[in-house]
Formats: sequence, structure tokens, C-alpha cells
Amino acid sequence: RASMSGAVAAPATGGGSPEHAQREQAAQHEVKRMLGIQKSAYPTQAHWGLALLGVARGDANLACVQRAYRTKMKSLHPDRVGDAPGVDRAMELLREAKLCCERALSHERPPGAPRSLRYEVLCATSGSRRVRLRWSAPEVDSESPVRRYIIAAMDPAYGRALTVAILEPDYSEELKRFVPMEELDSYILEEQE
Repeated sequence: RASMSGAVAAPATGGGSPEHAQREQAAQHEVKRMLGIQKSAYPTQAHWGLALLGVARGDANLACVQRAYRTKMKSLHPDRVGDAPGVDRAMELLREAKLCCERALSHERPPGAPRSLRYEVLCATSGSRRVRLRWSAPEVDSESPVRRYIIAAMDPAYGRALTVAILEPDYSEELKRFVPMEELDSYILEEQE
């Protein structure tokens, strides 16, 4: 707020507050983690970048990489953590990791389409139709792995396909075990009123 003499009150930085001390400690922990990640331990620079940014490989897309980068840079900003040792180097590594990931993800190709799509009508009664879809995985390509299957149905009222389900590797309560990508080869499509 300006006084009559023209001076402006500066906002408090919270330099001595417990919150500031916690932020600084968390930043030091994160800096130590980042500086300990060696490029040589990863098969590609993109894998290293994802590890540095804390993005899981299965979730890797440009939006996730950019969000992780912004979050990490915000937590290491000098206004928040002061002149903590190693922060400048960690920020350089974050910039490099983001560039490596963006470069790799911008060249990524989508996987091939599922092969041998077939269906079996389980129930043909109107209002409770059930159809089992089965398919074979696309040709294996290490450059464009299948991460999920999107099941969609054409809705004539909307004139476009609507997503019905997204199948990803996950724990199955029914089977009481983890179901890997290789086992995702069918889906029962149920009509609901």
C-alpha cells in the first residue's frame, strides 16, 4: 500500500517461517534426487528425462512432461528456496530433461491398429444387448508400444464415435492379480438404457 511519501510496502517473503524452511528442505531433497540420476543408467536420453521429471513411462506425453517441468521448476524457484546449493544445476538438468522428452515425444508414432477384430453376440435382446469383442495385438514395434486400448462405439445421434472404455494394464479385482497389456485382448460391450 502506498503511503503519502510514495513508499510501497514490500510483500513478506517468509524467509524465516517454518513453511519456508520446509520448502527449502523439500527442495534440497529433490535437488539431491535429481543430481543422483545418471544419464548413463538409462537406455535413451528420453528415459533419463522422464526419470528426472518424475513422469512414468506409461504416462509419457507432451502435456505430462510440461506439467511435471512446471511443477518442479516452481518448487525450485529461488524466490521459494533461496540460494540453496545445487538448485542452479538441478534447474539446468530440468531444462535439458524437458527438451529431451519433448524431442522424443514429438517423433513418437502411434502403434498399429489391433488385428483380427471379431465379435460374438452374447445377447441380442433389445435394451440388454451384449457383444464380446476380441482382437490380436498389433505387430510389436519397440518405437511405438501399445499403452492402452480405447473401445469406442459409433453413435448415429451424435454422428461420431463415443469412447466406451479405456483398457490399460491394471490390477483386476475379479482375477485377484495384475493384468498386463499382453492379456488385454477382449471386451464385452453392453447396451444400457
